[in-house]
Amino acid sequence: MLALAGISIAQKNNTKAEYFQQEVNYSIDVKLDDHLHTLSGFEQIQYINHSPHPITDIYFHLWPNAYRSRETALAKQLLENGETDMYFANPQMNYGYIDSLQFIVNKDTVRWEYDTTHMDIAIVHLKKVLNPGDTAFISTPFFVKLPSSYSRLGHVDQSYQITQWYPKPAVYDRDGWHPMPYLDQGEFYSEFGSFDVRISVPKNYVVAATGDLFDCPEEEKWLELRAKNTKALLEENRIDKLGNIRGEYDMEFPESEKQYKTLRYKQNNVHDFAWFADKRFYVLRGEYNLPKSGRNVTLWSFFTKDNSRYWAKSTQYLHDAVKYYSMWNGEYPYNVVSAVDGTISAGGGMEYPTVTVIGESNSDIGLETVIMHEVGHNWFYGILGSNERDHPWMDEGLNSFNEMRYIETKYPELSLLASFAPQLSSKNEFFDLKETKQRAQYYISYVMNARRNLDQPIEEKSENYTPTNYGGVVYSKTALAFAYLKAYLGDKTFDKCMHAYYEKWMFKHPSPDDMKEVFQETAKKDLSWFFDGVIKENQVIDYKFKRKKRVDRRSSKTYTWMKYEESLVVVNKGTADVPFCINGVKGDTLFNTVWYPGHKGKATINFPNGPYDYFKIDFDERIPEVDRKNNMMKEKGLFRRMEPLKFQFITSLENPKKSVIYWSPVIGMNAYDGFMAGFLLYNNLFPQRNFEWQLMPMYGFRSKKPIGYGNMEWHINTRKSDLLNSIDVGLNAASFQTERITINDFTRERGFIKIAPHVGFKLKKKKARSVNNHYINLRSVMVYEDTVDRCNGDCNGLLPQDFGGEFVLYNEVQYFYSNTNTLHPWNGKMMVQQNNDFLKLELSAAFKRFYNAKMNFVEARVFAGKFIYNNSTSSRYNFRSDGQHGRNDYTYDEVFPARNATQGMWMNQFVANQGALKIGTANGQSIDWLTALNLKASLPIPIIHLFADVALSKNPAMDAVFLYDAGISIPMFRGIAEVYFPLVWSSVIKDEYKANGYGYGNAIRFTFNLNNLNPFKQVKNIKG
Repeated sequence: MLALAGISIAQKNNTKAEYFQQEVNYSIDVKLDDHLHTLSGFEQIQYINHSPHPITDIYFHLWPNAYRSRETALAKQLLENGETDMYFANPQMNYGYIDSLQFIVNKDTVRWEYDTTHMDIAIVHLKKVLNPGDTAFISTPFFVKLPSSYSRLGHVDQSYQITQWYPKPAVYDRDGWHPMPYLDQGEFYSEFGSFDVRISVPKNYVVAATGDLFDCPEEEKWLELRAKNTKALLEENRIDKLGNIRGEYDMEFPESEKQYKTLRYKQNNVHDFAWFADKRFYVLRGEYNLPKSGRNVTLWSFFTKDNSRYWAKSTQYLHDAVKYYSMWNGEYPYNVVSAVDGTISAGGGMEYPTVTVIGESNSDIGLETVIMHEVGHNWFYGILGSNERDHPWMDEGLNSFNEMRYIETKYPELSLLASFAPQLSSKNEFFDLKETKQRAQYYISYVMNARRNLDQPIEEKSENYTPTNYGGVVYSKTALAFAYLKAYLGDKTFDKCMHAYYEKWMFKHPSPDDMKEVFQETAKKDLSWFFDGVIKENQVIDYKFKRKKRVDRRSSKTYTWMKYEESLVVVNKGTADVPFCINGVKGDTLFNTVWYPGHKGKATINFPNGPYDYFKIDFDERIPEVDRKNNMMKEKGLFRRMEPLKFQFITSLENPKKSVIYWSPVIGMNAYDGFMAGFLLYNNLFPQRNFEWQLMPMYGFRSKKPIGYGNMEWHINTRKSDLLNSIDVGLNAASFQTERITINDFTRERGFIKIAPHVGFKLKKKKARSVNNHYINLRSVMVYEDTVDRCNGDCNGLLPQDFGGEFVLYNEVQYFYSNTNTLHPWNGKMMVQQNNDFLKLELSAAFKRFYNAKMNFVEARVFAGKFIYNNSTSSRYNFRSDGQHGRNDYTYDEVFPARNATQGMWMNQFVANQGALKIGTANGQSIDWLTALNLKASLPIPIIHLFADVALSKNPAMDAVFLYDAGISIPMFRGIAEVYFPLVWSSVIKDEYKANGYGYGNAIRFTFNLNNLNPFKQVKNIKG
């Protein structure tokens, strides 16, 4: 194993290694037991060594073993991605495996062993060396226990998805052996050859499989009859109230027939074989005549009743997918293409040669998009068999580009909203989505992470991506990148390149360098900036206009056809100096387009004169720029680099053609300002922009005062830093009333104004998938608190009095750590806080452990606080065993509707910080130090938690105070509120309650956190 790994490394260092390709031909017999959910099979393999190297061992993939335990690479990746079903499953009932293997090579029984790390990889040791040009005949029986459907292989009751199910030799190529464990995020790499497969199933099963149904005339007639009956039901409009077929096959599984049938499928020039079986399938059949060769392709779709309302047009979707992919890339080489309605859990769909399985859809366009995408994988994965584990963009990315092109070609006016939610498409204008085309989904998916400096390169191993980048980069950014390359080369040249790539590498294993070589030779251009830059490097593209001026060229013989030439200053704000285009636009009409080579920094660009209203960088939005809102320069007027201003109600997607201010009416209430009304203005919700702001002016009808809050945040680009992921500089401001007391004819009012600037540093992760997050925040909180007496009557001649206010400054250094492990996340915080009167240190950490599939948990929190010095006489700064009340929230970081309430419900609101005892008490206040332990556990009974707390506090010259409580709590409104019912507590607290005449109602307290509703992640300090 080590020797082979050494060969692999050596060959990878030799970039000019001679290409060769092994050949693997299969003959497989398999029988399904649909009561035990097992497969019994026998496999014969013809392995032909076309390499220049002698082979002594062959790696085999035994991928059903990926479902054998929670310790496999698949189980670990699923758990790491937040999917817990397999981890918490019953192993005996729900796990799967492959066994009963006995490898015979050239009639000799040979020794084989499992890989020491991965039980879904085996090494077969040959008795005789397989020399170049020789053939090995390998056979083995095998038995598969089918798992529940956690990934691509499995079953849901008697619906079967049989994929990656047989022993399969790993690929041996110019880079060496490629043994790889089965993964859910990260697909496959297998060797081309032929398949001859005989499948035995109970007679009433409908089977869809790779390749041509061979020598089974009765089955062909049965399928044709089933297709004819399905078509008749659709034509007769025999549908139920949900739009599904009302016919013979319900969603209940009919009893399996005792008699078995054996179906034979054959296919050449493929590297995988999959099949699907269900007794409930409706069937449709169609045909497509390939215009170039004249060959006929048979189109099959298999679906159940529940999805039949969308599958009625499925053969048309298959037809159009084969048509467009053949037109743009190269002609489809097989005789059949099928789509199957499946119950997989691997996403929207999953591709296999000539057949694809499709997940649940909720619209016609949704189903068409998935069918078309998965059929397209016959080109990018099937015919062009790149290594998907090492270069996932070569299949998923290129296929997503073709998907985007398909939708734009067939449905040029399709909006994003109509594609995702057709039932809301009439609301396009309301959401300002009328002009937002379907392709915007790719851009949004990419820039969501790119603007936060969380994206990854296009060229990366699949298992190294975060789940969001797997979609946002592998699929979306690659699609955008190739749309960019097509715009740069022109449609004709680009299509010529794709056809040349297809013709040279069909039924082979191309690498990124192979694709680059074909494109450069065909286009006769140096495309290193694209394949070595855009694809391999994690750079961002962002050109912007700086200014413009006109240059008189009338005296120049070069410009005899024009009076002036525009001189435009373009700044490259990104990290990639790649080609870009400038467009001259009149109204919405494109008058001129000129491409320019990339540059660093600032450059002056000459652009032909014309009757333009404005200039635009990348008018058609084909360049994957990280920011498109700096791409316009008007010919005349003020604010020439600013798009037309628009006020938009609530929200919409970012529109690069408009400067949008979003707005919404806002109402609220607190005990002191009374009913509050105003409006919220903001410039962004998502994706993140470099500068974001929110402003919420309001009016308090009881306090008769203007109130509200505002926030500004600058996100500074640190992409070139090895230490910092981002720097955030912000300013938060708020003003509300905090107390209103009536004494005789006077009403005393208190309020605050808060201004809090901060700068935060998010540290860069060593690996993108790391669960460790570090953030450092420096903050100053400036608070002005004032007190005013107002006269309600004659006040006995006394005048209202303004007692003035007090200005207090708090400085903080905060360090936050979080570990986002799926089963046992934890987080910690350290804060040093200082003002003129005190300096204190706080440390806290919370640990959680989920223990079953319902995500019930146990949690422990620890806290320690210490005053370094404390010269204050105010108790509001004290550490509290029972957490902070409104009056103790001196930095106004929490929402208290009745901040200083002394009676009623709101007096029992608190923040579960510091000691976090759930019962309120005057005991346990400390001007020296405090430690606490808080325990919580959820119960299988919904919405019931158990809690227990202990706190120990110490003041100078006093004995330590030990307090405890325990009880139950009820979380409400998804974390917005939680109500605590203490059942036991310290005798000291009991004595306190008795002395003050408190009843049990005073012991019931709650937390109330409106910040959980806040869509602006930066705004944590909305006060009231």
